[in-house]
Amino acid sequence: MNLIGITVSKNYAKELSICINKNYMHFSKWYIITQQDDKETIDLVNSYKHKNIELIYYPLVPDNEDNPLNEDDNEFAYSPSLLKHKNKEEFEIKFDKGGAIRYVQKYLLKDDYDESCILILDSDIILPKNLKRNINYKSLKSNICYGSHRHDFLFASDLNKNKNYKKYNSKNLAGYFELYKYDKSKLYKRSFDCSYVDYDFLNNFEDTEFLKVAVKHLGLPGVNWEGKSCDTFIDDLNDEEFKKASLEYNVNDSNRTSDEIKNVIRKRIIGMSIDNSNTKYQFPNVVIPGFRKCGSFSLKHTLSNHSNIMFPHIFTSELNYCANEKYFLSNWHNKHMWYLSHFQRDGTIWCDHSNDLLNKGSDVSINRMKTTYINKKFKYAKDVKFIVMVRNPIHRAFAEYNHCMSQFPASYTWGWEKPGKSFADNINAELEILKTKKDYIWDEEIKGRLLLNGIYEPILKKLITELNLTPKTLMVISLESLIKNPPEILHKIFNFIEAEPKNINIEKLNSYNSNRAIDKDIENKMIKFYTSYNKSYNNLFKNEYDNIYKW
Repeated sequence: MNLIGITVSKNYAKELSICINKNYMHFSKWYIITQQDDKETIDLVNSYKHKNIELIYYPLVPDNEDNPLNEDDNEFAYSPSLLKHKNKEEFEIKFDKGGAIRYVQKYLLKDDYDESCILILDSDIILPKNLKRNINYKSLKSNICYGSHRHDFLFASDLNKNKNYKKYNSKNLAGYFELYKYDKSKLYKRSFDCSYVDYDFLNNFEDTEFLKVAVKHLGLPGVNWEGKSCDTFIDDLNDEEFKKASLEYNVNDSNRTSDEIKNVIRKRIIGMSIDNSNTKYQFPNVVIPGFRKCGSFSLKHTLSNHSNIMFPHIFTSELNYCANEKYFLSNWHNKHMWYLSHFQRDGTIWCDHSNDLLNKGSDVSINRMKTTYINKKFKYAKDVKFIVMVRNPIHRAFAEYNHCMSQFPASYTWGWEKPGKSFADNINAELEILKTKKDYIWDEEIKGRLLLNGIYEPILKKLITELNLTPKTLMVISLESLIKNPPEILHKIFNFIEAEPKNINIEKLNSYNSNRAIDKDIENKMIKFYTSYNKSYNNLFKNEYDNIYKW
């Protein structure tokens, strides 16, 4: 059985030059479609002189060129978002991929192809060497469209070594690989860009099915939907091109290693894809709700050094969606779908982080998390995992005090009982206030809270209860254990969130350590204060959480 290929390629000569020699032997006939002004692609294809490749010209980006299609071919694929617009005649054709494929399907495929299979293939896809061995073409059903799994490579060095790829997670077939038995009635519609027309084509079939094969994709997804606007596959073996890519993605390379530059580029491309992706409105895989001054900010930046872990706010401020706006900046007013729009279900482990969710006003924050992750009952809510950082409460309190003093007098507005005074003065003042309070843990009006912000057990208990958390969905880590044994703790984290184990450096940020020792009298008062709470904390996690650091 013959395999007939159809590929649209404009401004992808670099990627196509790698793919042609890897793919041409699979096809009895391979139609490569480009525009007449894409001289680089035309010269490339002609230079190979493969007899089974035929170069086809089509006005992908119309500019007064005659279109070879007939009037009865002018039906367009409208995505659900486009259908909401009334004035369809005003839509601009930015890249007519669908029309190009339709032209080949309707006018160039021949009757003697009846016993053939048609493969619609992107120009940046490398087929596996054993494709024919893994696919029994004769067994393919006539009314099913078949797809493949995909591995995305950003750098040429990774492609050569077949490592550091990102699995493209899609439950639906996509246009990078669509295989079907030849049927002249199954035609693409014309398109305004590349983003929906392949899904529309699947309406021609009764069903779809994934083959047990994986293709290699040159580049990261979700960026070039309206034609190629930037490079997402970088030849890092070429020093000049690697330097050019660093400039293109605005990476300051003065103090970065090559691997660090690559990681920043990878994250910026992924960040760009958020605005272009059709996979919006998903939950994060991991949420890190912080206790203040317990190291969650450092953990966030440490995890962001992993090539497959992403925070939508890695280069900007935090989302702060569930925070209590009475005390902290909050985006709660932007509503649920605004929050979900920051994450993708694309094979990347997406994380959210906020430093202050579990301190003053945590009852509001936890209720909002419950509303977001539990009550809404969205499809992927059950997959969300939580990582909470804790710390010796005495050291935590001293770090918060030092942070306050480093910002003083601006921090005067933070609502301290003794602003600008010593650590001892503030602790003593808080102890005096607590003598007159019964249910002081949840009392939001108590000033300072150097002591109260270190009482973890009741807040964690409420978090576990309200969000139905278990050891499979909650991980509690002490800052002390992370600093003492980074490789072991990071390995546990990677296993917990199902990330590939990697050796990455701990980012120590905003430590607010002080060379001054804590007054012994004050330290003893704090030990006495925390004793019962620490016992309750240890009892809460006994036997279930083996990663708990006990004070």
